Amino acid sequence: MVTLHTVIEICCLVILRLQLLSAQDTPSLVKQQLHVDPSDATIVSGKSVTFACFATQHPVTLTWVKDAIYALAIDRFIVSPEKSRISISVNETRGSYELHIADVQPGDAGKYHCELAANLPSEHVASEPAKMTVIVEPKFQAQPQDFEGIEGQVAMFRCVADGYPKPQYRWYDSSRKPIDSTESKYGISPSGEYLTVYELVEADVGEFSCEASNQAGRAETRARLTVIVPPGLNEGQRETREHGQEVTFVCHVMRGDGKLSWWRNGRHVEEANEGDQRISVKTHPETSHLHLTIHKIEKGDEGSWACAAVGRKGKDTVTTVEHHLTIKVRPIVLQPSTQLMSVRVGQEMTMSCQNIRAGGGQPSWYDTKYGVVVTDDPKKRVFVRFNTSILTSDLIISEVAPEDQGVFCCVTDGDMNCFMLLAFIK
Repeated sequence: MVTLHTVIEICCLVILRLQLLSAQDTPSLVKQQLHVDPSDATIVSGKSVTFACFATQHPVTLTWVKDAIYALAIDRFIVSPEKSRISISVNETRGSYELHIADVQPGDAGKYHCELAANLPSEHVASEPAKMTVIVEPKFQAQPQDFEGIEGQVAMFRCVADGYPKPQYRWYDSSRKPIDSTESKYGISPSGEYLTVYELVEADVGEFSCEASNQAGRAETRARLTVIVPPGLNEGQRETREHGQEVTFVCHVMRGDGKLSWWRNGRHVEEANEGDQRISVKTHPETSHLHLTIHKIEKGDEGSWACAAVGRKGKDTVTTVEHHLTIKVRPIVLQPSTQLMSVRVGQEMTMSCQNIRAGGGQPSWYDTKYGVVVTDDPKKRVFVRFNTSILTSDLIISEVAPEDQGVFCCVTDGDMNCFMLLAFIK
């Protein structure tokens, strides 16, 4: 559908060309030559450009045409829809007819020429076209986002920019050092749009920059990398104790932050042992170290006790360190296993002592009250009966007397195990 605007343009063009042909002082078209300066131009989008058309004979009435189709201006009359950005100036002395385009847009790219109207196609005069290339500064369509990762994980950043020619990318670390994609620490995609940081460590913390550049200019954007370091704990203790003794394990955070707790066989110690007075968990008031104390050690206490520290990211930043308790069995075993024996005066008492150490010696009994070794004479009221095949020594008192009350020790290979005898009268 032909619009009124189009009709007006055509009419104006016809009138101007008729005026040109009828003018008395119009130079001979056959001898006329036109050329455009500059012949090629590369313009940054948003800037301005001027093309000048020079004629060998003047004054003349010229027409500016884009891409051999679209008339932009006839003489001083602008016929292009982009009137707000296009203007014409004429220097008749120099013979230049200048086309000015302000705020150049990518759609302005193309070929521009000037021409003279003629009655016959053979009399048509036109300049060689001048090519205008419009380049566009990079503009980010996607910017890298701040990233918070855990030590040992992988971080990825992405930036995408439009522009013409197509932008090239370069990444920089927090020290503004260009990142080399050949480094094992980093990976850059073939397009340059993606940056990967492997095996995060605390030293990686900082801003990473993406630069997009082309012939028209450059643009830069930044994103911050934060690395969360899981809590670092002190080394686990390995303790050895005997039955009935006491042990304390200490746990504290040496790096980062974390909430401490003690665990045993997958259960929280304080919850699993609630009401058990033998086991206590307390925070030291000055050092904030978490102490686990086991009183009167039993056989079931042997094994691993784990200290856990929960960091900022919850279960993703949990550090555990195991502490180990070994229960030492004395090479000298008393039977019955007790450190206190009560016997009625006049009754018989027997306490057996065995050396369970491989290759050990025969144990003997020592009366600490009198500072003597108990005899093996069975005729005595207090004597020792030896069994050398199984390395046992039985302390026998045929009739307990009040003066027998005291401490007796079984001794062998530098070790001893003692009990106290209480003689009572009823």
